[in-house]
Order: sequence, then C-alpha cells, then structure tokens
Amino acid sequence: MVHQTSYRPAYSPQTTRQVSYNCCPGWSQISKISHGCGRPLCSSSCQNGGSCVRPDSCSCAKGFTGSSCQTAVCSDSCQNGGSCVGPDSCECPTGYTGPMCQTAVCSSPCMNGGRCIGPELCACPSGFTGQYCQTDIDECESKPCDQHCVNLPGSFECQCKTGFTLLEDGTSCRNCQDQFPTEARDLVDVEILAKRVQKLEEKRLRRGEILRVSSEGDNTVMGSGAGSNEMALEAETSGTLAELGRKMETFTQLIQDLKTQLTNVETRQQEQWKLIQKTKSTETIVRRVVPLCKQVSLMQQRMDQSVELNTTSALANYATEAGI
Repeated sequence: MVHQTSYRPAYSPQTTRQVSYNCCPGWSQISKISHGCGRPLCSSSCQNGGSCVRPDSCSCAKGFTGSSCQTAVCSDSCQNGGSCVGPDSCECPTGYTGPMCQTAVCSSPCMNGGRCIGPELCACPSGFTGQYCQTDIDECESKPCDQHCVNLPGSFECQCKTGFTLLEDGTSCRNCQDQFPTEARDLVDVEILAKRVQKLEEKRLRRGEILRVSSEGDNTVMGSGAGSNEMALEAETSGTLAELGRKMETFTQLIQDLKTQLTNVETRQQEQWKLIQKTKSTETIVRRVVPLCKQVSLMQQRMDQSVELNTTSALANYATEAGI
C-alpha cells in the first residue's frame, strides 16, 4: 500500500474587538490605539517652543505670549522707537543700541567732556560747541572783563592793568591806589575825556609850533584866521575840561550813594543777625519749656485722679459707717 500526502485549505475563525471613540470638539486620541480623548487640538500651531494644553490654548515658553506664543515679551519697554523681537531683546532703529535701545550712538566720540544724547548729537559742557563739542567758544568776544580778557579752552580769564586788582567776581578790576577805590568800568568815561584833552593839547602844541616857524621864516604876523583858530581850540579845550569836571562830580556823587547803600546793607545785616540770635535763644527756651508743660499736665491729671479716688473712698467709708 502506498501513502501519499495531500493538503487542503483549513480555516480557523478568530474574533477581533476594536473600540472607537467619538471625541468632543477640540480633542482627539493621542494615537489610534490609545484609550480616551486626551489630546487637545489647537487650530494654530504653538510657536517659539509653546505646547497646546487645551483646545486653542498654548502654554508658552518664558519670554513669549499670545494665543499661539507668537509675541515676544520684554520686561522693560524698548526705547527710542525700538521693537521687542525676543525675550528682553529689542531691535533698535539706526542711531541707538543697547538691550532696550537706551543708548544713543555717535560715530565720532564727543570731545571735551560732551555726552552723546542722540544719533550724532552731543550735549556740550559750558565753553564748547559743535556737533562733537570740538569747537572752543571765545568768551572774550562778549567782553566779560573790565580790562584784559584771555580766552582759555572752555573758559576765559580776566586780567587787570598795573595799579588795579582783580575782584572776587573774577571780572572786575578795582583801583586800590585811590583814597576811594573805584572799579575800572566806572572810569571809562573819565579815561575817554582824558584822551580827548590829551589830543587837544597835542593839536594846540602843533599849531603853536607852526605859527612860530612861520613867524621866524617870513617875519609875518598871522591874520585873523590864525587868531580865530586859536580861540576855537581854546573853546574846545575849555568845553572838554568842563565836561570832564561834570563827569567827575557825577562820579563822586555815585560813589557817595554807593557808600550809603553799603552802609544800609551792613546795618540790615547786623539787624538780621541779632534777630537770628534772638530766635535761636527763643527756640532754646521753648525746647526747655515744652517738657515742663507736659510734666505739669501729667501731674494735674494724677492729682485729679487722686482727688476723685479719695472722694470715692470717703463716700464708701461714710456709707459703711451709716449702715447704708
């Protein structure tokens, strides 16, 4: 007997059970085989490292905010027109720099102690000017000194002629050789008149020399024209001297007025000093009296309490003795 192997189809029935979930809006399954609807859905993707934690709600990384974490946050506002582009990071306009765009930029450094306060703009100290404070101001152009002015870098210095002393204000010169010291600016008119007198004297001497030479050379006598010139010269000289005299009288009166004003000021200062001393003395007395007043008031309160207590005690004793 011969055996032969043969095959035939065979089927084994299997039953598969699969659960499907119908999730609420805004939620889904984490994967096809996961159980429940534990995955929130955000219609817009969370940016800058944020994660979706609720339907259309992102949990943002530090330094960002917004529904999709799209907005950077700067703890301090960006200054001078800058815009926040990252956590505490500003994008600055031209001419400014720094984390918050707080620092102005000058392509050339400000000189002579100047400060850069804007794009290519320097704030200069007194005595300097220019875009970068590179130019020294000549203060002597405004003639701040009584006599001589010397321009210095960023400043100036006043100097006085021989016989004058520079005062504490640094600009006035006072003549200390006179009995009544005067300032140089008060002598301007007098000096001008003195120069006029000197010129007239020189003119008179020259004309006298011309007359003498003419008389010796020609043996002639000058006519009425020469006499009239001499008279005019003498009249001009007399007028100038008279004007000088008037100026001196006015100047003397001004000095007297100034001395009177100074005396009045000194008197007022002494009165103010006395008043201040009197006020200080009064304050000392007040500081001593106030504690005494408080102490007397406290003693009065204690006495009132003692009287009231004694009265109450006496009434109680009386009631006890009377059998009330």
